[in-house]
Amino acid sequence: MPGVSACIDALASIEQKPRLAVFPPAIDRDSFRQCGDYWLDKRNVYFECGTSLKALAEANCATFRSMGGGYGADDHGGWHCGRRMKHCLRGDLLQTIPQDPLYAVDDNSVYCDGKPLPGVDHARWRLLGGHFSGDGSRVYYLERKLPRVDVASWRLLQGSWPRDHKHLFHVFMIETDPMLRAQHGFTDEEG
Repeated sequence: MPGVSACIDALASIEQKPRLAVFPPAIDRDSFRQCGDYWLDKRNVYFECGTSLKALAEANCATFRSMGGGYGADDHGGWHCGRRMKHCLRGDLLQTIPQDPLYAVDDNSVYCDGKPLPGVDHARWRLLGGHFSGDGSRVYYLERKLPRVDVASWRLLQGSWPRDHKHLFHVFMIETDPMLRAQHGFTDEEG
């Protein structure tokens, strides 16, 4: 086949270029150990990324602690799944929430999946169930604030379906489908 041999000849003539590999700093095998979701040696803190370990620049291996749920902290701040939590400046104050490992708190923020909840009143925040949380004036689904929610009448129906006196929500979105609203006790006058 003339077309196939031309392709093979063209591939054979491509010059191989050397590939540069980037390796993490040499791991000290004698001090290397697992620390919860992280790994430590005497020089670095590592997080598992796929099939390799990523050294966390700036992480202090002498003060680092793993807290579960992907959270970790050192004397400089907090980490989540190997990423620096830029809003968490006091790692010594970071604590995970035992009832739901997606959440953590420090002296002035509440975090979900490593991200601060927008506008949350840290002192009044609490879990509401089903990955919902609130602070008395806002309701969140994970890290997203529910729009136009009436906090006083908000309640969780089942799974990811909450409601207030006027709106049916599916996770953090207002549901407008009349059939779904009717299934959850709304009448046309309430929409």
